[in-house]
Amino acid sequence: MNPAPQNSRLSGLDTLRAAAIVLVLLYHFEVVVSGASTFSFIGDCGWAGVDLFFVLSGYLIGNQIMGPIARGEPFSFKLFYVCRFLRTLPNYYVILALYFLFPLAMAGKEPMPLWRFLSFTQNIGLRPGSAFSHAWSLNVEEQFYLILPLAAFGLAALRRSLLGAWFVLVAAIFAGIAMRGLMWLHCADFQDYMSGIYYSSFCRMDELLPGVALAMRMDSQAHRHVYVVTGDGELDEGNNWEAIMLIAKYNLTNITAIVDRNNIQIDGPTEQVMPLEDLKRKWESFGWHAIEIDGNDIEAVIDACTMAKTITEK
Repeated sequence: MNPAPQNSRLSGLDTLRAAAIVLVLLYHFEVVVSGASTFSFIGDCGWAGVDLFFVLSGYLIGNQIMGPIARGEPFSFKLFYVCRFLRTLPNYYVILALYFLFPLAMAGKEPMPLWRFLSFTQNIGLRPGSAFSHAWSLNVEEQFYLILPLAAFGLAALRRSLLGAWFVLVAAIFAGIAMRGLMWLHCADFQDYMSGIYYSSFCRMDELLPGVALAMRMDSQAHRHVYVVTGDGELDEGNNWEAIMLIAKYNLTNITAIVDRNNIQIDGPTEQVMPLEDLKRKWESFGWHAIEIDGNDIEAVIDACTMAKTITEK
């Protein structure tokens, strides 16, 4: 018996995204508008909102890429890049056009060459204070969106093991940390720090890639199949039906429940103690796909378990 799948949304990710937005807004208000510690500690550490955004981006994009790989499903590069384009770039191009059409009104200074924005390389060698400098984070993410799918499917095409993929990922994270440390040794002033570390794509790898690591971990765990064996007499207990409802609600389709319908429990026949029929329809009414077989037929049990793993719709 498998629960029928339903669409689900991780509201916790929306909460984290909202928290990151608030942190960034508070921090920029203090830096750009008030010039003081208006919001105390929360505003002072608001720069961490950018770091949180990068981790979230790593997880969300990593999940879109690693999920199909873990499930053995085809991945459409065209669909992925079209979705990425439509999600952020139309708004980006509108604001970019305003900066180039009305540079004095928008920033009071000329922005960097247009090709740097269109090629998403504006953050490379960027100096603080230039027009539309806050587009640097979008540039970092667009570079990440371009490279990650190619790297992931390059490793998959080479038939590298999951352990090998973890090794590459962890090595890249430590490479990002090492790059930040190396650049720090060569920073002569604040300008060098912003250009060589803060705006650098390489120095953001240890924020983007941990998000990817979380996606890899969750995807590899999510596709393990769990089998639960229970007797029909145990179904007299209400907590079993609570679990059955919860599994269906949260779309845990990697669980197969096997019920031994032997019509007997410690107090006597099940239909005298607490009638269960029609048991198959009861499970179906709770959102599960139910298969009825002869439990003494081993081949039938194996076939049913195999079939249960392939069922994705009721």
